[in-house]
Order: sequence, then C-alpha cells, then structure tokens
Amino acid sequence: MRPDLITVSLARLGSAWGAAVTPATIGGRAVFGGTLREINAGALVHYDDINREFPTGLFDQEVVAQLAFNVWVSVPVTGGATTVWRHRW
Repeated sequence: MRPDLITVSLARLGSAWGAAVTPATIGGRAVFGGTLREINAGALVHYDDINREFPTGLFDQEVVAQLAFNVWVSVPVTGGATTVWRHRW
C-alpha cells in the first residue's frame, strides 16, 4: 500500500517524540510495527502489554514505551464500542 502507513506513522510519532522511532528487532531483523485483528463477534477483556506477555524480554532492545490504538476500516451500524480502563494489572 502506498504510502506505507507504518512508515508514515513511525515518522510522525518520532517527530512528536523528539527522537527517531524505528521498528524493534529480534535477532537483528525488524519486526512488524503493529498487530492486525479482525474481530467480528467482540473480544474478551484483555491487555496489550509486551512486558507482561514476555517478562524475560522478546526484542533486542529494551521496551521503554508502548503505544496502542484502534483503527476501524469499516464501522458497523451498531456496536463497535471500545472501553479502555486505566488499570495496572
């Protein structure tokens, strides 16, 4: 897809952050900068926290920040609500 949305997003985040934002690496190879999910029948309450999912580490770099956001490609007539709890697990 052109323009590459991941590249554009990382460049804009880096501009706002004040430092370059680049994909993490595992074994020197860049990993995909996102997660794609198709949720048709809702999702259970869950957390998106890489440090909690992989407490001994996963990437070549230390995780200093994590950003998660939702993008709706198509919006349903009803439903589609997202609830975010500010809660430490």
